[in-house]
Amino acid sequence: MARTRKVGIPSGGTTGQVLKKTTAEDYATEWGAGGGGGTWGSITGTLSAQTDLQTALDLKANLASPTFTGTVGGITKSMVGLGNVDNTSDANKPVSTAQQTALNLKANIASPALTGTPTAPTAAVSTSTTQLATTQFVQNELVNNDLFLYYNFY
Repeated sequence: MARTRKVGIPSGGTTGQVLKKTTAEDYATEWGAGGGGGTWGSITGTLSAQTDLQTALDLKANLASPTFTGTVGGITKSMVGLGNVDNTSDANKPVSTAQQTALNLKANIASPALTGTPTAPTAAVSTSTTQLATTQFVQNELVNNDLFLYYNFY
């Protein structure tokens, strides 16, 4: 006598039941009570009692604007858009052509070699400090102190 093989989902089943595999054979299934528990990765228990699932979710950070605690590891400079950044000391960092061009237009602070007609603010009359004296300051001092110098050039 030939054996008839049943294929597919068995008939029957009621609300709340689940289809369960009964043996390792193909199509060996039956209807049974739902919520019998199970393993979901490292999360165990029934879905109706999701406290362990919620606990596991609470240990995760949101994808949008995450807040981390402790030491965050596994993040590379490329992941955060800093692929060209390294720990080079300031003295060894390259200077771009544009930066060098801008620097070339500046005078040294110590003993500057100025070109053109440099200007400076004019100090008030009777100022006695080590600040620069402009020609206007000197002329104001001469006038204020009635010191006129006349030169005749013949």
